Amino acid sequence: MNINKQVVALCLTASMAMGVFGAQWSLAAGVNSGGVNSGGGVVNGNNQKKLAPTITSFTPTASLTLKSVVTVVGTNFVAGSTLTLVQGTRLISTPAILAADGTSLTFKPTASTSAGLYNLRISNAGGSVTSVSNLRVTL
Repeated sequence: MNINKQVVALCLTASMAMGVFGAQWSLAAGVNSGGVNSGGGVVNGNNQKKLAPTITSFTPTASLTLKSVVTVVGTNFVAGSTLTLVQGTRLISTPAILAADGTSLTFKPTASTSAGLYNLRISNAGGSVTSVSNLRVTL
């Protein structure tokens, strides 16, 4: 959106000058009713920051069967998060998340998952992240 870019820049500059950069900050009334903020998350209409997930690691990474439980370690795994197995640009399957506690998430590959290499994509209201490493499924 083109409107009020100067006001947003001014608010961010003022926040940095006052030493509160990184703290939750609000915009002038009517300037922003949603969008991405500088902290890497989404700000809703009430200026409440929703952070995108991050992936630090996952185990196991190889020789998975459909009975294997995969544990993903990272941040911002919250209620409503989704996980998708991805091959290249194709979204392959969305296994059910068994548990998520904010910093770890567990899942099992779905019955329709075939053997191959997959990246993990985790999404929540704040955004999404795709793993750099591959998950190898061997049936």
